[in-house]
Amino acid sequence: MRRIRFRVDCVPPKKDGSNSMWGKPTQAQRLIALRKAAVEARGSQPCFISGIRLTLSVHVGPQPGDDKNRGDLDNFIAGVCDGLMAAQNDPKIDSSFNEFRGSDVHPTSTVVIQNDSEVVKIDAEKLHVDGESWYEVELEGETG
Repeated sequence: MRRIRFRVDCVPPKKDGSNSMWGKPTQAQRLIALRKAAVEARGSQPCFISGIRLTLSVHVGPQPGDDKNRGDLDNFIAGVCDGLMAAQNDPKIDSSFNEFRGSDVHPTSTVVIQNDSEVVKIDAEKLHVDGESWYEVELEGETG
């Protein structure tokens, strides 16, 4: 059983139904931040492959133009899970990812989760804060 933990200083990526988040500029920037932090936390260790437990703590500050709409926790969870594995079904990919071609940050690479169907437990919370948004991810599971 291995564990990693990392913090990302922005709002998490949000999965919005069947629409791909990989091709949207705002979501692409969030995905890049997530993937960079995860790659750094993972180091040279292999990806999680089974028995994965995810803990997500989202601290959401006021959003520009709409302080009341701070995002749905379930969309954040799906965005983080999908963002930590390789993009599925050959989606349109935003040009923001071009500079990361060939690296683990690029959507064609698996970052820390081989397949999010292997996530067996999720503990998540969303807290409204007055300051800047940030979130913390902890993953635990078997690697391979």
